[in-house]
Order: sequence, then structure tokens, then C-alpha cells
Amino acid sequence: MFGRLRNAAWVAEYITVDSLKKSDDVNRLKAAFKADTSTPEAFRVSPGDYLNSGYDRGHLAPARDMMSSSQESVNESFLMTNISPQRAADSDTYEVRYPVLGTPGNAIAVPTHFFKVVLVQKPSGEYLAAGFILPNQSIPDQTNLTDFLRPIEYIESVSGLLFFD
Repeated sequence: MFGRLRNAAWVAEYITVDSLKKSDDVNRLKAAFKADTSTPEAFRVSPGDYLNSGYDRGHLAPARDMMSSSQESVNESFLMTNISPQRAADSDTYEVRYPVLGTPGNAIAVPTHFFKVVLVQKPSGEYLAAGFILPNQSIPDQTNLTDFLRPIEYIESVSGLLFFD
């Protein structure tokens, strides 16, 4: 979903050991941020909307996770529908209230938090799930990821989304 807040409500990735291996034919440096023309123009974000904003163009589904796939997949990860305003060195999360970046009519909501919900299938076939909420701010490298662990039910309640239902 991409609408008046001009941010994706969520992204999904399917990651395997093989999908994280880098292909020699794929180069992140060949990709460039671009507007997603499949988004209605009223809600479309362009790379220039971030200029002098104090925010990075943060990937929701990281480009590095596409490096085994194809150059096209890496290029698509640079579409602005996969980008959200992030403070430098942050990970992925989301909440309902936002500051706003830009001018009225062209504003982009800035998430105060990002969430990540992970589902892992063990070789036995058993599934494990975990949820994390991280603030949209710099986080020291020595911070333990478990500090951000939250029940998936809580993330569902604040995001309005249902996972694994």
C-alpha cells in the first residue's frame, strides 16, 4: 500500500541461503533511485524530494538482498516505493504517527519507527517467528538486537497488519 503518506505500509522478502550469495553479473553501483511510475502521480515520490532533508533514502527491502538475483531486481529495489526516510545507520521499522518531510502537497511522512517481522523455517519444517520495532534514529553498533524484540501481536496492533494469519 502506498498512499497519502507517500510511504510503503510494508514490504516482503523471501530470503534463502542461496538468495544471499552475490552474482558477478549484478552491480549495485549500476542502480539509481527513481520514481515508481506504477504509483499514481499524486502519491509518487521522486529522489529529489529527499534533497537537503536530513534523511537518507533508506531501503525497506535492502538492495544487498537482491544481489544474487538479477540487475533488474537490484534496480527495482531502488524504486522510491521501496524507500522511506531514515536517519543514517538505521534498520527497518514503522509506526502510525509521523513528522512530515517536504512541502504540503509534496510531503513525505517520516516514520518514527520501523518494524521487521521475521519467519524462519528450520530444516525440521518447524517455523520460528520474531518481531522487532526500532526507532528511526541512529542506534549504536553495540546495541543488542533483542532490545527491540516485541510480540508480533503488538506489531500487528500498531501497524494494522496481520502476519501469518
